[in-house]
Amino acid sequence: MDTGITRTRLENPPEKDQKRCPAKALLMCMLSINHDPLRGGLMTEDGVEVDINALRMRRATVFALGVGVLTLAAAGALDRLLLGLFICIGLGLGWLNAQLTRLTVNRVADAEKPRKQGLYLSSATRLIAITGGSLAVGFLARPHGIGIFFGMAAFQVILVLVTVLPEVKELRQQS
Repeated sequence: MDTGITRTRLENPPEKDQKRCPAKALLMCMLSINHDPLRGGLMTEDGVEVDINALRMRRATVFALGVGVLTLAAAGALDRLLLGLFICIGLGLGWLNAQLTRLTVNRVADAEKPRKQGLYLSSATRLIAITGGSLAVGFLARPHGIGIFFGMAAFQVILVLVTVLPEVKELRQQS
């Protein structure tokens, strides 16, 4: 199964200043090998291209698992274990949505003739299914079912923070 992650060694590793500047490293990577910018590849110090999007999803997954465990512990202490369980289910649905989005974008980008229509249809189907299922669970499992929405929102916050904070840190180091 093709995961879309490519690892390539370059004959000429990046210069020292390219290691410090991700934009230069990305540009050199794009010029040096067949690189798909949608995949988010970036050079490391030893000249290996890594899938940054997959790495960030791994970090988001670890943080989401930690938040889920802490939520279950706090909910159990407050005698609201069912609410904590629904929050964890929401975290899982947020993770599933992010994974399916990444797979869809990779599939459309890898097509010979990428079409927006396939991306639109896939996104609409996925969002309708997740939202409809969440609304049904939230309504049928009142009052604790609302936790599913808190979990999905929490995962989106985690994903944004995992994506944005390294970029902010890099910008601060450059200035």
